[in-house]
Amino acid sequence: TAQTYLRWNLWLARLRLDLQPAQTPFERAAAFSDLMPEGREAAWAIAEAYAAERFGGRAPDGAAVRQAWRFLYPRVWLAWLQRSLDWLRDPRRNPRKRKAA
Repeated sequence: TAQTYLRWNLWLARLRLDLQPAQTPFERAAAFSDLMPEGREAAWAIAEAYAAERFGGRAPDGAAVRQAWRFLYPRVWLAWLQRSLDWLRDPRRNPRKRKAA
């Protein structure tokens, strides 16, 4: 569960979500839900399982966490790819494109 939570957080950073070190897993899930509403349930499943394991000492449902990540991973990857392509296409953000325009 901790490994999945870490992976998810790395993708949150790649998606340029404004993460603060003091944010709780639940605050991160809420911020992610605003960015990607279709991933809300999966994000909350990961956050709740991580918080229960880390702070509550309870064993998480590993199958549910894996299922949530299998749902989220292709979506966060595609969102990152789309943002990257948008950046490359935007002449204001890409100096090479600005010169060519």
